[in-house]
Amino acid sequence: MSNPDQAASVSVGCEILDAQHAKLFALIRELRAVPQDADPLLEYRLACKALRELVDYTRVHFGEEEQRLEEAGYPHLDEHRKEHGRFLKRVSEIEESMHFGEGATSLNIFCSLLEEWWTNHILKSDRQYVPYLKRSA
Repeated sequence: MSNPDQAASVSVGCEILDAQHAKLFALIRELRAVPQDADPLLEYRLACKALRELVDYTRVHFGEEEQRLEEAGYPHLDEHRKEHGRFLKRVSEIEESMHFGEGATSLNIFCSLLEEWWTNHILKSDRQYVPYLKRSA
């Protein structure tokens, strides 16, 4: 998500959540920017650091979002939480495979998958809660 039009296209109309979504896409860009033609150990360390930051911030975002949805009385919160959990589990599995040198997925492909997941999640799942957030605002 590198341009303002793209940011607007994934807006949920909540300033805090939209800012967090933008930061998540920025963290994915940082992960993608890890030099892949450098020393393999340096690449690994930089990728691990960037991925850890992304996962940690994802948890922060999910917590904030789920709290707001609970306050708004969003009726599909349980399923939304489960979707978040499945995503975190999958990313954790990929992160673990990276630590054991089993990562067959290149960093660029992984980042593309992350961008695709986030875009789809925001446009499909998150957009469903927008009316509830607006009512509670």
